[in-house]
Amino acid sequence: MRPDTVVEGDETIILKVTTSSGWPIADDTAVLTIRDDDPRPHVRGKLLTASPDPTAPCPLRAVAYGMDGPRDEPYDIFPDLGCTFDIPVAPGANLEIREPEGNYFQSTSVSRFLPTIFNDVWRDRYKVIPAPNGLVVFGSMQPAPGETLMSGQFITVKTVESYMGRAITEADYNTVGTTFYRSVYPGATLEANVEMSSQYQPWYGVLHDVNTDRSIAPVLRWSGTLIVRGGRALPEGRAGRKYKVPVQIAYVPRSNQTTGFGSINVAWRTVDGSAKSGADYVAASGNVTLTDDAPEAIVYVEVIGNDTPQSPRAFDVAITASPAYNITNANTRFTIMDDDRRLGGPGQKR
Repeated sequence: MRPDTVVEGDETIILKVTTSSGWPIADDTAVLTIRDDDPRPHVRGKLLTASPDPTAPCPLRAVAYGMDGPRDEPYDIFPDLGCTFDIPVAPGANLEIREPEGNYFQSTSVSRFLPTIFNDVWRDRYKVIPAPNGLVVFGSMQPAPGETLMSGQFITVKTVESYMGRAITEADYNTVGTTFYRSVYPGATLEANVEMSSQYQPWYGVLHDVNTDRSIAPVLRWSGTLIVRGGRALPEGRAGRKYKVPVQIAYVPRSNQTTGFGSINVAWRTVDGSAKSGADYVAASGNVTLTDDAPEAIVYVEVIGNDTPQSPRAFDVAITASPAYNITNANTRFTIMDDDRRLGGPGQKR
C-alpha cells in the first residue's frame, strides 16, 4: 500500500486464494479495507437554547446521519456543555442533525430544534441552530352530544408535526386516560389522529401555525363523520402555468358500522390565507353528493405559477354539509412553497 495525504473515502481490496492441486479451501476470499486516516472535515456548531448556560449539561439530544457516508446509520450525539457539537464527517458526505425519535408527549415546555442538513461537506463548517422552548398542545377527549365515552378504553394518539410544509417529527402516544399533551415547535403545524376502540369513529384534526400553547377537544363519536383532506406543501411552478391540486372529501364510518348513511350534500370553497386568490391560486367552490355507493369525492383547485421569489403562502379548502352532519375537520390547508431562488444546477426551472 502506498501512503498518501489525500482526504478520500475508505477503499477495499479483495484477495482470492486458489490452488493448482485442487485442495479444498474453507474460505477462499478475504476483504481488506483501507481506512482513510487523513484529516476529515468537521461540522461544528451550537444548539442555541432559550436560556443557555455554558456550565450546565445540554438539555438536548441529537442524532446525526451521514457521518461515514450517504447511507450511514444514525449516530447518537450528545452535545457538550453549552450545547456545542463537533462532528468529523466523511469527505463529500451529506450530514443531517435532528432530534432523536422519542416521546414528544410532555406536559411542560422543552427546547426543540429543526432538522438541519449540511450538503457536500468537503471542508469545515459551522452552524448555530436555534433551539427555542417548544409549545404544548393539550388534548381532552370528549363524547359527541347524546353519547358517552366508555371508561378504561385504550386510546392511541398519532401525530405528525410539520414546519414550512416539511414533516419534522412523527410520534404516537398510547394511554388509557382521556387526555394527552404534545410538544410543538413554535410556528409548526400539528396533525393529530385519535382512536378509541373499534366502537368509536377516529377523530382527525389539524392545528395550523401553532404560536402559543393550545387546547383541543377531540370529539369521539359512535356515528360516522365527514372529513376534507389533501393539505400539503406545493411547488408553485413556472410563470404562465397552472396546475390542479386534488382535494378529498369523504364520509368515514366507524369501524363497526353496518348500516348506510343515505345521501349527504357537501359544499366546498377556497378561503384566502397568506395566499390570495387570483394571484397565487384560482378561487373555486362547488358541491358534491356523497352516497353509500360513492362515499368520497375528489375536487380540484388550480395553483398559479410565477417566477418571483416569495415566502411560502397558504390557503384553505373548507366544507359544510346539508343536512347538518358531523364534520371532524372542516378545512384543510395547502402551503405554496417558493421554487424561484435557485440560480442554476439541479432543480432550476426551465
